Amino acid sequence: MSKSVLEENYSLKDALKSIRKRLEETDEENIRSREFWKAHDPSRIKESMEEENWNDSLYLVYRNENYDNTFYIFKDDSDIVSWLENKWDDWCLWDYDDIQGFLDDELIVWKFHRDICIDKWEILYKESKPFIKGWSRKREYVSFETVPSFSIS
Repeated sequence: MSKSVLEENYSLKDALKSIRKRLEETDEENIRSREFWKAHDPSRIKESMEEENWNDSLYLVYRNENYDNTFYIFKDDSDIVSWLENKWDDWCLWDYDDIQGFLDDELIVWKFHRDICIDKWEILYKESKPFIKGWSRKREYVSFETVPSFSIS
């Protein structure tokens, strides 16, 4: 498992259970933090926990055909990028005529985010669907960017 991968699961059901558990733990941790600040500095508290922690998110990534039957959970989109850089050779992506088409059709990325993002940035999150209380999910897409690289030995 790559250092950027938070967790690997070998069934979609297990991956979704793990995500639910992690999201619930995140909520519990945020509630404890909120209670602490209520007691020590009430001016730091916003109306709702979601407003304070709107940036909380998790990502689920897997291949559509899922040849290796593995579902990956990430904490951050930059972790996905670094992980994908190591997958190019494993997945033989240079053999495809249309790498972007492969990414759009084969690579599934779900972002699990706070519901408040839908209210704040409707244009970005309008396709979101409810997942569990306070959390929604949205399909994300990976863009392939060609960057020339040279080395002389």
